[in-house]
Parts: sequence; structure tokens; C-alpha cells
Amino acid sequence: MLENISHYGFDPEFLIRALDNLSTKYVDSGKLSGFSVLIARNSNIAGIYHTGFSAMGDEKEAAFPLKEDSIYRIYSMSKPITAFAMMRYVERGQIKLDDKIKNYIPAFSNPQIWVSGDTRDFTTRQSEKDISVFDLLTHQSGLTYDFLGEHPIDALYRRKQLTGGRACRPSVEEFVNEIAAMPLLFTPGEKWNYSFSLDVVGRIMEVVGGKTLDKILHEEVFEPLNMKDTGFTLPADKADRMTHLYFKDHRKGLIRCIDRGRETTFLKPAEMLGGGGGLLSTLTDYYKFCHMLESNGTVNGTTLLSKKTLDIMRSNQLPGGATMKEKAACNFSESNMEGTGFGISWSITTDPTTEGNYTSRGTYSWGGLGNTYFFIDPIEKISVILMAQIVPYGIYPIRTELKEIIYKSLK
Repeated sequence: MLENISHYGFDPEFLIRALDNLSTKYVDSGKLSGFSVLIARNSNIAGIYHTGFSAMGDEKEAAFPLKEDSIYRIYSMSKPITAFAMMRYVERGQIKLDDKIKNYIPAFSNPQIWVSGDTRDFTTRQSEKDISVFDLLTHQSGLTYDFLGEHPIDALYRRKQLTGGRACRPSVEEFVNEIAAMPLLFTPGEKWNYSFSLDVVGRIMEVVGGKTLDKILHEEVFEPLNMKDTGFTLPADKADRMTHLYFKDHRKGLIRCIDRGRETTFLKPAEMLGGGGGLLSTLTDYYKFCHMLESNGTVNGTTLLSKKTLDIMRSNQLPGGATMKEKAACNFSESNMEGTGFGISWSITTDPTTEGNYTSRGTYSWGGLGNTYFFIDPIEKISVILMAQIVPYGIYPIRTELKEIIYKSLK
């Protein structure tokens, strides 16, 4: 579906050749079962590229060719959706960005900052500042992730089995309360650190909205955008569209399937509704979300979020205009930290002249653990979505390579 892409200012011969080379590098070699790319410009889908299948190796018999409605685990690409829903609450005055989260979740009433020690014996001090809703939305809360492996608190999360998985806890309420009992890495607002912050955001909306997060996201995002294939659970009649998930073991150099499409764990209702990484979606469903963002918060003449509120989301919110590299307490991010700030739930390109940064100033983007990714360039009016299914994130540089291909194909 790239035949007419020249109408949108792309060189089709270069683009197709480059994407085919990317397919040879990753799919033909057995590194990925397949991947799909959607390219949009001027708020129209310019082209879609599919290569490979939903499965490979021992699971190849159950495979189908990838297409627009194939279903993927989008992991952290859930975060912008959850944040968008929260900003609708903010715009309606139900929640304020500077609200202290302890007002909604009392378990956060006594935040403690890590001082020293290990997971079994450590000291803390009282935080001089409470965590705010804004801190959560910008990953400046002091919370962390179990998988980062960079601080003893990450290990403490693992020891307490605070992994954020679908069956991690009976509910997001219990999970968030246990997160609240963990020490913080730093005083809220002091640094940037990737974390379970958006899962806490989801819980705050549950408290305010009086309903579960799946219903909230359906009402605030999925229903108005007609995102029929996006949610926390996979209906049985859609199982034949679900992709397989693979894991690459760095130490052994092996790739193995960890979740089969038609037998996926997503067929069972999630015990914990994680707003930070629990959603399934498709290439075209996620573009409906991106298209609405491109359209400054409107869909079919209805405004879901004002342009001014979206401008806040799309602006660097780190203190003093700092970059993520300058403020980061960890080395992990779903984007390049150099020349990049952070808005509300996604990264913002602040300096496109940094090495390898093939984007315009103001481009916002984020990705997911399974190597899914999106970016929206407001200058070139380009949106791109990549869907693949292998963990961990960054196992291959396909995101960077794809971005470079897109920009080099511009005429």
C-alpha cells in the first residue's frame, strides 16, 4: 500500500527499497516474525507496509500474514492514552495538575526518600515534597520500575514482586498501595525516572470517576475514536488476529515464544488494569488516536481536548527546559535522551541537531517494550507507527533505522 505515497512528498522507490532492506535484515534473518509500518502525512494515511507473519520458528504453522487489523501488545504506548484521558479530567476541573496524589490515594501520605543500604536493610528520610499529579504525568515522581536494574529500589520492587503484570495483584488499587510503601529515588520534581507513574494515574482516575480504568478509557478515548480493537482484554472472537510475542535471551542468543496468539493470556480478564502498559491495539486503531492528536484534539467535529491543553502535553515540561539526559536518574528510556525533553507522557525533540536525531523540533514520540513505536512531527506533518512483537525494548535498532528511512525518503 505504498503505491500512492509520492502524492504525499515521499520518494516511493527509495522508501520501498529501504523498507525491503529492513525486512531482509530483520524478518528474513529470523530476528523478527514480522513488522508493520503506517505512514501518514497531512492527516491522511500515505501508505502502509507489512512484512512477515504473526509467528515464526516452531509457531510458524499458526502464523498469518500481518495486516492492518493484526493485534499487538503495545505496552508503554498505553501511557499516552492514559495520560490523554487524565487530561480530559483535568480540563473538566475534576483533577488539577498540582493536586497532591495523597488526596486521592492516602497510602502516599508519608513519602520517604531512599538514603542508603540494600533491599533488606536501608535507611530513608522524610520527603520535603509530596508527589503531585504533574509529577506522575512527567515521570518526575521518584517512583521506578522493577526491570530497570539500576538502583536497589528496583531490586526491592522485584523482591516484592511489584512487576505490573496482568496478574501481579488482584487490583490496581492493591498494587498502587504497595508501590506507595516503597521508598522514592529522589524528591518529587527533582529528576526524571521511568516508572509505574502512569499506573498510579490510572488509579487516581478510578477514584475520581468511580469506575474501573477499562471503562474510563472506553468512555474517554476508545468509544469517541471508534477504537474497537483496543483494550485490556482480547475477546475470543478476535483471537485469530492476535500476534505471537517473542523474547530474545541476550545471554544465550536465543529467541523463544513467550505468549502464543490464539492462546494468549489476554483472553482472560486482567486482574490488574495497568494504565502504564496493559493495552492491546492495532496499527489502524492506534492511528485513530494519533490522527486525533494531529487534529488538535478533535474527531468528527467533536473536541475531546482543547488545543491549548494538548500544547501543554506537547511541550517540554522538565524544569528550565532541561533535556532528559540532564535530568534522568536512570539510563532507560523509550527514546533517545540526548536533545530530548519530556512532555506529558511522551518525549519531545528539543534539539534536532544532536547525532542521529532525524526529526524536527517539537516532534513527540514514545514506544513500548515489544518494540512498538510512534512519532508525530508537527513541522513536516508526518505520523509514523511501527508494530513488532519481541521483548525487550531496544534489542534491535529498528526504531532509529525506520525514522532515518522516513526522513531520507522525503522529496
